[in-house]
Amino acid sequence: MNIAIFGNTNNSLLRYAEGFQKLGHSVRLIINSKDALHRPESLYPEWADNYPHWVFDFSHITESDLLYETELVDDLVHQLTYQVDLAILNDVGPSLACYLKSPHVIFLTGSDVSYSANFDSIVTRSSMWDMDFKCSVRGRRNLRLMTNQVARQRDGIASAAIVTHPARG
Repeated sequence: MNIAIFGNTNNSLLRYAEGFQKLGHSVRLIINSKDALHRPESLYPEWADNYPHWVFDFSHITESDLLYETELVDDLVHQLTYQVDLAILNDVGPSLACYLKSPHVIFLTGSDVSYSANFDSIVTRSSMWDMDFKCSVRGRRNLRLMTNQVARQRDGIASAAIVTHPARG
């Protein structure tokens, strides 16, 4: 089975990827964070400058790229869809489920629900905007895009074959 995994919160998805490989599956792990806690080299320092062929670093894609669905997202979507039998999505990954051709599993870790799938986060994210900008065409478009992103995250979670999370603690 070909499995694509998006996100690596606390390196937990890296551990799953290694386990799937031991079971004989082909795995593609897509890293989306620059935070050391969520990067493979925090577990395997020797990987810092040379990831294995099955680890792809997409941490250069920003929240704005995802929001505006820039061309940078195209390569990411390709990694999630090309010859993939199952996708496992973490972090903002559920918002990409609309592009998938395969079933998907959601691995929730906290902010993927409390922030990325929460419409209240739009209020928080836009609270420091100048009122003139908020009322402008560009500001309203940004609010609409943020609302769409949250809705896509929620839809990705709702449409999953399985939704799971690590045990508390």
